[in-house]
Amino acid sequence: MVIFLFMAAIGIYFIKLRDYYIDRTPDFTLEMNSKSVFKNYILQVHKEPHLLKRLIDRLNDDRSQFFIHVDVKFDIEPFTKLINYNNVHFIAERHNVIWGDYSQVIATLALLRAVFEANIEGRIIFLSGQCYPIKPLHHITSYLEEHEDIDFVEFEPILIERILKHKVNFTNRRGHYFLIGRIRWSQVLTKDFYLNLFKHAAALLLMKPGIKYQWYAATQNRTISLFDHHFKGSSWWSFTVNTSKKIYQYYLDHKEELDHYYSNTLCSDEQFFQTILMKLMEHDYSIQIDRYLHFIDWNRVGEPLPAVLKMSDFDTLLQQPDRVLFARKFDPKKCAEILDKIDRQILDN
Repeated sequence: MVIFLFMAAIGIYFIKLRDYYIDRTPDFTLEMNSKSVFKNYILQVHKEPHLLKRLIDRLNDDRSQFFIHVDVKFDIEPFTKLINYNNVHFIAERHNVIWGDYSQVIATLALLRAVFEANIEGRIIFLSGQCYPIKPLHHITSYLEEHEDIDFVEFEPILIERILKHKVNFTNRRGHYFLIGRIRWSQVLTKDFYLNLFKHAAALLLMKPGIKYQWYAATQNRTISLFDHHFKGSSWWSFTVNTSKKIYQYYLDHKEELDHYYSNTLCSDEQFFQTILMKLMEHDYSIQIDRYLHFIDWNRVGEPLPAVLKMSDFDTLLQQPDRVLFARKFDPKKCAEILDKIDRQILDN
């Protein structure tokens, strides 16, 4: 009888021990999941709130946050009414964003500050409101986890006129600017002198009163750049939070010079981050880069660029390599069908 009771007690002990470890298996799974990369999406938008919601819904998971800047020229209410998720943050700091302008950089810096203030590590992925994934979410997550220490960015050496000439806006609309060089009287016998003089006169007449200070700045010497080499590339990059903080700290350390130089530089949004990153990499060997994550068609003939993607582009999107996770740009008013087909044949698989 004693032996029977002893054996029963041993059996109960091992059963309880088994149940103890089985009950803790979910905790182990959660611990493993907690090591997966955290995705901080930052977005600049001004229109198409329904497309923004569609984009967020396709990217949303428990390891994602969304930080959104809505151009101050546009009503934010259609966005905030439609998109009301706990992990979606419409930042309070809003700017008047102009195409190809330093205002785009200022808005991006505001988004970075929002990520830093949230104290979330992981990765920052910069998208526009007209981007859309072309890989399923599980593929995006897996690819970013496999390359968690890589910064994805496009860059190449820059055109000289983007460095030497002032960009002067005369309205808030895309393309309403002049590139103006300093008036040099030593060139008075050349046609370039008179072309430049005409641009100065036209800029002074056409600019709104509130931005005429730009014309005065353009008559002065072009500010000497901090950089020996300048680079440009797509605005849509993906940096680790760690690299983003290094770039932002460099900006804070040289704020006055960078603000002054890039505020009158054409397409500064395509130069600012690339050039600072390349400067940092001269001494920081921990930064590793690879090609950016987007498909964007800059080669279409006969329409504004980048091209709006249509049904005829679907096979091209389908054939993109594993590293290409997003495409731009989409316009549901012009071709909603391609978004539906991407959903059906790519994202739902």
